[in-house]
Amino acid sequence: MTIRHRFHLDQNGHSISVLYEGPRRPVEVLVDGKTVAMGRAPRAARTVLTAELPGDPPQPFAIDLACPDGPDGSPMCALVESGTRHLMPDVPLAPGR
Repeated sequence: MTIRHRFHLDQNGHSISVLYEGPRRPVEVLVDGKTVAMGRAPRAARTVLTAELPGDPPQPFAIDLACPDGPDGSPMCALVESGTRHLMPDVPLAPGR
């Protein structure tokens, strides 16, 4: 069974989401609904992905995703921007209709 998480935060007028489906699966970072970074989440480790918010000039940011140590743990996701960490809440995915 695939574990699915969507972390979401509205920041500086942009919608930022992180899609995580479990260890060894792709992690996708979206800004305003568009994919801006992808990577793989290793098992029981941290993944850091970097991207930019659109603007003039573009604003760099990083996503710090900490995968759980065991199957019962929950991942932690934070947006790091200008040296400040913002925890991103895990927003449940709506079931398909």
